[in-house]
Amino acid sequence: MPRRPDPSQSRSRQLRILSELLAIAVALQHEAVGFLPKLSVRAETRFKQVRVWEGQWGGKDCLILCTGMGPGLAYRATRYALQEFPISHLLSTGYCGGLKAGWRAGDAVLPSAVQSSLPDEAPFPSDPALSDRAEKLLQNLNIPVHRESLVTVSKPALKTQEKEELAAKSGAGAVDMESYSILRAVQESGKKIASLTVRFVVDALEDELADTRPFFTPEQGLRPLALMGEVLRRPKILLELPGLEQKAARARASLTPFVSAWIEGGMTNA
Repeated sequence: MPRRPDPSQSRSRQLRILSELLAIAVALQHEAVGFLPKLSVRAETRFKQVRVWEGQWGGKDCLILCTGMGPGLAYRATRYALQEFPISHLLSTGYCGGLKAGWRAGDAVLPSAVQSSLPDEAPFPSDPALSDRAEKLLQNLNIPVHRESLVTVSKPALKTQEKEELAAKSGAGAVDMESYSILRAVQESGKKIASLTVRFVVDALEDELADTRPFFTPEQGLRPLALMGEVLRRPKILLELPGLEQKAARARASLTPFVSAWIEGGMTNA
């Protein structure tokens, strides 16, 4: 008796004939809430902590990849996506922290290079042509933009002193927890992918934040009991969280129109 075709294999073959597949990588679904509704979703994939939404956006084949927080999750999620999907363009985006005085929530960071905080890890230089085009796009959107290096760390820099020490050690203007690992996965894939990193400042140098990582599941859902326990232990956190949400909202207010313009405005065209 002949075997029935495996629908997943058929889908895989269909994906592999795409000439252009645009991918947007963020750590948190929270970062994507402004533009996720613009994707006409045809499939959603969950693999461990990874979430992928596939569909069409403005007549283009797109996917949105939610990696989870931190270098390890970002690397594994990107490797998975590159193995499973024929990605031609990758926009690595989301939030970052500012390490330079005068930067504000909502400012864009176009890294001149993305570096690791670990020793003996070579930095990834940016693509000058892609960065120039992205800078013009950000300027057209009236979003302040900084072209400084960005450093990826394994734990957040929450206090001003920590940020100042990190800036002095790395020479970077911004910090995040995913960008370097995403680019490392792209490099190790051996595939020719047009990669652009653009991050948006949530916390300025002088902002001191609470560490919210324990309050989220791997899929970035809020853990109410964990939050309640932290509130009982440290009531001051109730004063810190609203300020963080306001800053995140300002970052999203810049991130969302930029991603939309990247997809809809032809940023991916050669």
